[in-house]
Amino acid sequence: MQLQGIREVTDNIAHDLRSTLTRLRSQLEITLLEYRSPQEYRSVLNKGIEETESLIRTFNSLLSIAQAESGNHRTEWGNINLDELADDLADLFRPTAEEKGQRLEFIMDNGVTINGSRDLLAQAIGNLLENAIKYTPKGGSIQLLGDAAPGLMVTLRFPRTQPG
Repeated sequence: MQLQGIREVTDNIAHDLRSTLTRLRSQLEITLLEYRSPQEYRSVLNKGIEETESLIRTFNSLLSIAQAESGNHRTEWGNINLDELADDLADLFRPTAEEKGQRLEFIMDNGVTINGSRDLLAQAIGNLLENAIKYTPKGGSIQLLGDAAPGLMVTLRFPRTQPG
């Protein structure tokens, strides 16, 4: 069962890397097909920088996962108040959502505490919020919902977004 999970994660990461690299290469190749204004070149370069940042984040995530699995994690592990962490992240991402005309809600069971790396959890939830903001249409609503089931199974959900 664990091997299947690792394969799925590996497939997803490979897909994300391949998609980002393909998009970056296509943008650059199309730009070189004909002369463009300096503003158009600047726009393509800015998009290329964004794509490169996405690749760097993915590689950093891979490194963090590998370090955590090998026991060589650079971050401290301990008890983390998940609702406080998610609340902090929602506050961090809310202005970006508002700039795009979106509403970001945060609903979490109080007192959910888990053992883990605050940095890795913040990165994972931050990636989810970043993607939700990126792919939610203007006027949409993004909800970060979390609850803990018996046995401390934590679930974070992003319901399908609906126009506000």
